[in-house]
Amino acid sequence: MMVVATDEDGGGNVGQIPLQRMVEPAEIANLAVFLASDESSFITGTEHVADGGMTAS
Repeated sequence: MMVVATDEDGGGNVGQIPLQRMVEPAEIANLAVFLASDESSFITGTEHVADGGMTAS
């Protein structure tokens, strides 16, 4: 997701992520599958941030 995240440690930026790791592709895929499912039928017009807590801190 980041241009510098081309290696396992995210180009040295993992220390800035509260969860201390890069996202796994399956985690983003799981969010997309959930949002496309009937389980999310009451969710409308929201933004879902999958950033390991970076914007929360």
